[in-house]
Amino acid sequence: MIFGQRPNRPKMSVLSTKFTWCVSLLRFIHHIILSVVVLIDTMLVQNDFLLSFWNRDYTAAEKYSHLAARIPTSQMPQVLLIYHLFFGGLVAFHLYRTQGGEERLNDGVKALDRVAQWSEISPSVFESKCLLLKAEHSASSSQHSDAEKLYLKSIEVAFD
Repeated sequence: MIFGQRPNRPKMSVLSTKFTWCVSLLRFIHHIILSVVVLIDTMLVQNDFLLSFWNRDYTAAEKYSHLAARIPTSQMPQVLLIYHLFFGGLVAFHLYRTQGGEERLNDGVKALDRVAQWSEISPSVFESKCLLLKAEHSASSSQHSDAEKLYLKSIEVAFD
């Protein structure tokens, strides 16, 4: 090869270059659309979960909570993950007390453990929520005097 000369490469036609560019663009658009669909689906499930919770339809809330739990946490907006865990724990403990089922108690304890971790990192945001879940756990374990103290402590911390 002589200095300054380019090696012989097959030349791509203008048409094949445009085709390659269009395929890349379509793959990118497909990825974006799938991401948006997952986000919208996540938000709809969370919306149904919270509406069921606030309407005191805890059985429906539990159903939506299980649907939301299938969504990879890496794809769930973090605020929705926090709502899901906290309210899901409240639903699990309530349904355990009213309908039974060890799986519900275990789900409530898992939510309590996660919120307790967050409470250590950011007590101003999560301590009252952690105390409320602890109160629900105590009530679910028939420790009513402990539950009452924890409910009152949760209210006190929430007002601070």
